[in-house]
Amino acid sequence: MHIRDIDAAARVRDLFYEAAVDSARWGQALDALTAFFNGWGVTLFVMDKELGRPSAGWLGGQWDPRGLELYVAHYGQLDPTWPIIGAQTPLGQVASCTNFIDDDFVRKNEFYQDFLIPHGGRYLTGGRLFEDAAEIVGMSVHSGKKRGPLRENEVACFQAIWPSLMTATQVSRRLVRADLDISISRLNGMLDAFERMTCAAVLLDSSGKILAMNRRAEQSLNGCVRVDKGRIVARDRDSDANLQRLIASTIKSVQGGYDNTAARIVRPTGKPLVAFVMPILGVQNYGLKTPSALVVFIDPNESQNTSDAILIAGYGLSRAEARVASIFGKGLSLGETANRIGIQYETARSHLKIIFHKMGIHRQAELAAILARIAMVGSSGNFTP
Repeated sequence: MHIRDIDAAARVRDLFYEAAVDSARWGQALDALTAFFNGWGVTLFVMDKELGRPSAGWLGGQWDPRGLELYVAHYGQLDPTWPIIGAQTPLGQVASCTNFIDDDFVRKNEFYQDFLIPHGGRYLTGGRLFEDAAEIVGMSVHSGKKRGPLRENEVACFQAIWPSLMTATQVSRRLVRADLDISISRLNGMLDAFERMTCAAVLLDSSGKILAMNRRAEQSLNGCVRVDKGRIVARDRDSDANLQRLIASTIKSVQGGYDNTAARIVRPTGKPLVAFVMPILGVQNYGLKTPSALVVFIDPNESQNTSDAILIAGYGLSRAEARVASIFGKGLSLGETANRIGIQYETARSHLKIIFHKMGIHRQAELAAILARIAMVGSSGNFTP
């Protein structure tokens, strides 16, 4: 390896270590690796073993940004190179696709013909950077037809820097796991808050699977709503269709903009259960395991908590804000509301500003109208903010 190449390789290693502690830098690190090999692009993907498909990924070089979405959603499950990386090539070793895949296979393969080649790729060299019981992290350098596959000396160079890239990836995954544990721990506090309000609450990841639930949910989700293969499912077909649609649309909302609708879940007897689904905002992307939605079930039969619970679940109010809204919306002055709760007037005033902002209203009359609609839950079990 020439001195120039040694310096460039050191720069690639440094960028990988920087990306390990700052995921926003992965694009820059992968671009540098692409340039180092004069390639067409680089892919770095996390394969979820339980789901059998990619859960997260990063692209470098000339990849179309839409390629990541297409790969994670569909083509990652068709990628014939994953068995090579995941099974035939030992952890810590790199391999070229030319050792396993010939031109005849490429001409007949959907992944190559419909995805990789149209995007500009053809050849790849890569391997596994990290693997544990839950996931595999694999990376490949891609090159097009004109450039051809990496030459033997280039593969050797790739192998020489691979241990450093593995170390950086291992650091990254450990930090991601630690951050995820912290995020879930904080969100568990939210689950506990709904527990105190006798509301079942369930935290979902970005694939709609359950990450955590409070005790109320564990005890109650065995009737009209149950857990099936790690997901929340309503027994009534129409109710389940509405619930799944609401969950999917909430998770899909990138900016947290969702329509504040509730799903009504029919029960064999009694009033329907009401399910609110809220997006989890401000959480780092951990792939499919990212906390993405909170589902809160409100039982109209327990009417003493219905009003506050809907204000919290439907509008994102805190418990203190919901209390102020419930009382002020009944027509009391702000001073009377503060006295009733036992807080300072300025505190109540501050709460009210936040309440109006979160609920998208400007007057007490609008708040009263919403509370009147919430009261209907007690009789109909149906509510749309």
